[in-house]
Amino acid sequence: MIIRENQTLRDLFTGTKLPLSVFVFSLIVAYGYEAFSLNLTVDEEVFGSTSNFTYSKAWIGEGRWMMALTSLLIPNSTIPAVPISVGVGLLAITLWLTLKNFTNLKAWQMSAVAAVSATFPAMAFTFSFSTISIGIGVGYLFAFLFIYFLNSRNLHGQFLAVLFGACSVGTYDAFAAVIVVLALFI
Repeated sequence: MIIRENQTLRDLFTGTKLPLSVFVFSLIVAYGYEAFSLNLTVDEEVFGSTSNFTYSKAWIGEGRWMMALTSLLIPNSTIPAVPISVGVGLLAITLWLTLKNFTNLKAWQMSAVAAVSATFPAMAFTFSFSTISIGIGVGYLFAFLFIYFLNSRNLHGQFLAVLFGACSVGTYDAFAAVIVVLALFI
């Protein structure tokens, strides 16, 4: 594992400004239209007319308890540009941190891998539904935190890994596969 002690957020991005900028530009190109087109899907029309509490009960009914908690903590997800921007932003941070901490890729290689991963057509389709965009970003962030703490030598860190893994799966059940694949990095 490549995580260093006392590593700051600035250290994670040092020396990678141009490759990181290219990665962010690829996200803007891939998701800019969806973020700023102001279109609504059927789900957004339905959820736009309900309260966050009612919205969260719907998520619990689907077994997505972390999505329910997320929907209680965030503003209404039908606000134009906000959900997809936050969701894609969290995905970008998670991809970059995962590649930075768990691979030996150079900055340009990280930029290419992250750009391809984030702009994969299935991801673009998923982010077209703003009702789950933030939740998907949160789920990926929890998946990263799962693998970050999984390699911990103490019980506290391993407990946090299990907690973050459960939160990731509680966001969307498909994250079970994501955390298994990410665990292969360790």
